[in-house]
Amino acid sequence: MRSGSFRLPSRGRKESGKLRRLRQVRDSIEETGTWELTAEELKFGARTAWRNAPRCPGRIQWQNLKLRDCRDVRDLRGAFDALCDHIVYSTNKGNIRPAITIFPSRGPEDSGDPIRIWNKVLH
Repeated sequence: MRSGSFRLPSRGRKESGKLRRLRQVRDSIEETGTWELTAEELKFGARTAWRNAPRCPGRIQWQNLKLRDCRDVRDLRGAFDALCDHIVYSTNKGNIRPAITIFPSRGPEDSGDPIRIWNKVLH
């Protein structure tokens, strides 16, 4: 990726939090070809995506969406345990709570079997 598409202020001035984060993202993309969302960015993105899903009648609860960040889970047993916890939390003995569990994205350096969820409810 070419970094000439946007410019950031020089590093000599005190940076705001947003500019500092933008610089981190740009540097990571230049170095690795990708970047990782912070927990707050992930939460915002998940809630915004759900709020903007036109065919979902439950989206009125988008601000109450509980994000479970499981990006550190790397094996099938950990994924199974996280999904079981997700079901217990979200079903809440019949008092449904909105929840989303996020697993790591698969990168080019990952080997082994990917985590795949073949279930119409847990997708």
